[in-house]
Amino acid sequence: ESIVRILLDAGADIKARSRTGLTALHFAVESGDVGITQLLLERGVEVNATNIFGATALYSAMQLRRPNTLTKAPLHLSVDRRDLTITRMLLENGASIDAVDLDNGDTPIHRAIKNNDGRMFRLLLEFSPDLEIQDRSGKD
Repeated sequence: ESIVRILLDAGADIKARSRTGLTALHFAVESGDVGITQLLLERGVEVNATNIFGATALYSAMQLRRPNTLTKAPLHLSVDRRDLTITRMLLENGASIDAVDLDNGDTPIHRAIKNNDGRMFRLLLEFSPDLEIQDRSGKD
């Protein structure tokens, strides 16, 4: 983290990209480095920057860990992985607490309930989800 901080303090371009469109954020989240990810977010890295395939950094990171989840949003994936740190980071940086999964209509709060994950449920409640949204089977 200290080298990245030194580079940024020295004027390194936080918007720089590789030939395939990867940003520093792509590399940080894909490697699981929470410290560098947080530093980049604090410094204003573009969270929604996409690579040449149209994938954001957080989406790419989740795909590496769960390759069979092409229709899932990063927030849903982090909830299913029970990753409180990434879930909080996503929500603090603009992910919609009420995002709906295209396959089953689940919101993140639905996923936490179905996973019987009390810690995730409490975290999601901090971001004021709409508790009346129903999934495709009509459950809220």
